[in-house]
Amino acid sequence: MIDPTLVSFFNNMTTVYQVIFGIIYRAVSLIDLAKVGIIQGSVPVFALASAFIVFATLPSPYQILGGALTIGGVYALYSGGIGSRTESPGAQKTPL
Repeated sequence: MIDPTLVSFFNNMTTVYQVIFGIIYRAVSLIDLAKVGIIQGSVPVFALASAFIVFATLPSPYQILGGALTIGGVYALYSGGIGSRTESPGAQKTPL
């Protein structure tokens, strides 16, 4: 027989995730697609953090490395470190 407290816990978690994904869906509809792609790429990092918080499972070293690379990549893109299209003041534009 299934424990009623366990069923209640999973029903509550389902409701929490529905609210979170509803907020994310609304936020994603308000920003451009390039940023949405970056956010979607960071979803596994949040899943890893959620698994640690909810189930107390420790990530493997490769998962930690992957999460650090993901967060570092998102930071680099948003800070303008990688793929920045800003030009220096003396840059010459060449025709294509």
